[in-house]
Amino acid sequence: MRRIPRTVRRFALARRLAGGAFALCGLGHEVRAQDTVDVRSVRKAPLSISAGTAFNATFKVRNLNTEGRSARVSLSLPSGWQVIGGSGDAVIHAGAQDLLIFSVSAGRGTTAGRYVVQAHIDGGAGDSLVVAIDEHREIEVIPLDAPGWVATGAPVAARFLVRNRGNVTSQVVLEFSPMLSARQCISMKRSTAEQCLQVDMCYL
Repeated sequence: MRRIPRTVRRFALARRLAGGAFALCGLGHEVRAQDTVDVRSVRKAPLSISAGTAFNATFKVRNLNTEGRSARVSLSLPSGWQVIGGSGDAVIHAGAQDLLIFSVSAGRGTTAGRYVVQAHIDGGAGDSLVVAIDEHREIEVIPLDAPGWVATGAPVAARFLVRNRGNVTSQVVLEFSPMLSARQCISMKRSTAEQCLQVDMCYL
């Protein structure tokens, strides 16, 4: 009987083992790398805007996988804010990235301060954009009723509607002519707050 060299036997064994390994892979489930997608805000510094205005929230979606992925991004907004444009759906090629631009309207009655627009992505890590609402001070005073004339030394009662059209709490002082002995000081809360004020005066 012809003797097979040892190196040939080892090579044949290696081929059988390799064939068995490929057979096992063919019989088992397809093994895929763990999905790695994320979303990042393009802007790092806070965005300063006025209440009631619209702005663009731009986010970068990255696909770190070896094959293409579908991505869906959604936003969590402060109360009274809404998305008025843009789509959160994208198909990202392997190792590529894409930009998603959302148009967001900040609520007109938003108080001055900092707010967070949070971006979420299915199956991946999210990010956020900080939006700073600038202060706006505006007080409106409307006379409601007052007598057309008054005798010297007689008391006078007048009513005013004081409305805060700004987005911060404001201190309001009503001062009158030196001939009227009256002075009122009130504190008005933030936007849309209004107060009916009666002033008792005396005409000197």
